[in-house]
Amino acid sequence: MRIEKITGNRKQYLDLLQLADEQEDMIDRYLEKGDMFALYDDDLKTVCVVVATDDGTCELKNIATYKKYQGKGYAGALIKFICDLYKKNCKIASSDFYRIFSHLGLLEEKGNSFIPTGLGLLLFGKRPQLLYPNSLIRATYKTAGRNEEIHTVEGSLVHQANDILQWYESHIGKQINRSEAQRKIIYDYPMDVIRESIINAIVHRDYDMEGAPVYFEINDIAIVIKSPGLPVPPIKIEQLQQFTAPSLSRNPKIMYVFDQMNLVEQRGLGFQTIKELPVKYHLPLPVVSFDNPYIVFAFPRNTDALKEIAGNDKLKELNAEELRGFDYIRLVQKTTRKEYEIKFGYDKKKAERHLKRMTELGLIQRKGSSSATCYEL
Repeated sequence: MRIEKITGNRKQYLDLLQLADEQEDMIDRYLEKGDMFALYDDDLKTVCVVVATDDGTCELKNIATYKKYQGKGYAGALIKFICDLYKKNCKIASSDFYRIFSHLGLLEEKGNSFIPTGLGLLLFGKRPQLLYPNSLIRATYKTAGRNEEIHTVEGSLVHQANDILQWYESHIGKQINRSEAQRKIIYDYPMDVIRESIINAIVHRDYDMEGAPVYFEINDIAIVIKSPGLPVPPIKIEQLQQFTAPSLSRNPKIMYVFDQMNLVEQRGLGFQTIKELPVKYHLPLPVVSFDNPYIVFAFPRNTDALKEIAGNDKLKELNAEELRGFDYIRLVQKTTRKEYEIKFGYDKKKAERHLKRMTELGLIQRKGSSSATCYEL
């Protein structure tokens, strides 16, 4: 990931800028007045325009990310960059700034000045851990033949998101695909799935639980994320295990700020991305559990790893094809023999053999009879 200052033809980015400001004549009013930056991650992802005013404040006039890359943290990374760049020369303060941040509960007025609230410190403070010592991420890297590596991610929540993802990128295996005109980095485990999952842990965790940070572990078998707190009522752990939980946040204001910074999408808990694992990446679904006081998402790094972390010895009796079939039933919850055939392109006898095997092991149940027969967990 790199960020460049644009000094040449800025009009070439007009199509992207218009995602945030549709009127070209309005863009023309500030495009040449301020500084323009572009963020690249292989190719162009996000641009922004910042204008310094006469009273010493800096105004972000435009920031836009291509739609297919939204919700992946690119805008947040660019905002962090420009805040660090300009904070020495410009004060980020205006009547609108104080009004909006006060309305969100991030600032409160004391006498003739504004001070950050606890929530404001969590989101944007330099060291909120002085007040909230549990508001951090403990990251661990374990692999055969090497000593365990431990890393602690501190600072504001919005910075934690970018920092932990950079740590992940530096520790997960990757290859460069040069088969296309433009090179593409392929991670051993998909970045978009881990991005949504770790950011969800930051956003939805219980910050009132003392001594309980977020845990993030990469090992040879799985990638494990532990987020403190019970599921938010009325969500049940079973809904998380079935990837059917509705979008409901424990921390709606944190969620709103992350959404406004394009760090997360308010449409849900990232389950759609997770559900794509078997089809898009040929990887098993994560195993979700509650290990008091943590909600645990364990992402198997391959099909065989599912047998190791699922906590069910009967899975070890399935072959690779049967295990993929079981993972499919975990996702859809219920299927017929015909649906199973079509899903995997098997003939009738092979589909029946798989379903019978899983039924005999007690992994699924057969219900109904004749044409009404179905199989479910």
